[in-house]
Amino acid sequence: MKNKGIRVIYTENNGQSGRGCGYAKNKAIKQSSGDYLCFLDADDIMKQDKIQIQLHHAQTFKEPVLIGSNFERIPADSTQRFTQWHQSLSGEKLRTQRFREITLAHPTWFMHREVWERVGGYDESFPGCPEDMIFFYKWIELDGKISKVPETLTVYRWHKTATSYSIHRNRLMQVKVAHFEAMILSEVHEFTIWSVGRDGKKFFMSLSDASKNKVKAFCDVTKIGTDYMDHKNRRKIPIIHFSDATPIVAVCVALNRGLANGEIGEFEKNLATMNWTEGTDYWHLV
Repeated sequence: MKNKGIRVIYTENNGQSGRGCGYAKNKAIKQSSGDYLCFLDADDIMKQDKIQIQLHHAQTFKEPVLIGSNFERIPADSTQRFTQWHQSLSGEKLRTQRFREITLAHPTWFMHREVWERVGGYDESFPGCPEDMIFFYKWIELDGKISKVPETLTVYRWHKTATSYSIHRNRLMQVKVAHFEAMILSEVHEFTIWSVGRDGKKFFMSLSDASKNKVKAFCDVTKIGTDYMDHKNRRKIPIIHFSDATPIVAVCVALNRGLANGEIGEFEKNLATMNWTEGTDYWHLV
């Protein structure tokens, strides 16, 4: 690469482990001077017209914007539910479903440089840091614009050794919960958790004490009429039928379990009967 006039920057680790993706991205961006930033990980592939299409899209906004796109997954049969969910997102769902996962897949990102500057760069904690999720949530908390080009512009490779799979799911939950508390729970006096199963309990245990005290009930289809015991705060939280729940509700039930077969799951049917509005009455957390 050097022989072709390409500047190569590397960091000596002095025998220690690497400093992580956040450090590497910040290092690269500091060497650049352009008004826009576009990323490509070593194991992914950029479509030929990705930069042109996303640049044109960015130029339609008067304010700095973080832009994503659809992606092609390889191997093609890997993470099917994850891929189908991402491809289905557009418009307001990019914001309302962000507590499930980053709604703009990081390998597809394109942004104004000002986005990176206002966020303060990527988190450089390492290892086990979801620097893309932290960046995304910080930008949302700054009331930043996000958008998506509904075209497939990146080939996103899945493999078990990918850095993202080294991050423990508990760490991801901590980051999601902190964002949910800052953006949603800080504005309410009480709320209900849908699911008294593993994910609902894990979500509850990840909450701050102040937020735990705002939980007025768990709702589900089982264990109705019993209580969930919050031992730390010495209080019983009632478990009610979902049909008796009132907004706002933090939904901790996995979506689209029947999606691969073209079926609508029982949970989705139950949720539809409530006639709630996503992003106002309820939010998905898993």
